Amino acid sequence: DESGSVTKPEHTQFMSDFREICENLMPEQVTMIRFDSRASEPEIVERGDEPEYTRKRGGGTTFRVAFDKAEEHDLLDEADVCIVFTDGGDNSYPDEEPPCPVIWASTGAFWAGNPPWGECIPVTFG
Repeated sequence: DESGSVTKPEHTQFMSDFREICENLMPEQVTMIRFDSRASEPEIVERGDEPEYTRKRGGGTTFRVAFDKAEEHDLLDEADVCIVFTDGGDNSYPDEEPPCPVIWASTGAFWAGNPPWGECIPVTFG
């Protein structure tokens, strides 16, 4: 989530957590989709690659667009897990739960209560 409601410290923490996932878990590849009210094209980060940590978006938030973009590229059927880093500032979920597990890693409370599916975990700073 790179929407305007995500603060610079939140974005920095999201990218730090993303880096830790890549470095500590060492997946073969991770696909990142940056989103606000629109979603960017998927960025593939291969094991050992250094992703770009610069913020590229800043509009309103629409969770649905990230899932739509992932579906458009047939990413959800093959994914081991989908992690959404967010401040929780939206309530537009896809109509159907994705075929892969979803983790909502959030720095705040969700506008309309917890998402209808997936597991919510808090993102802490540090």
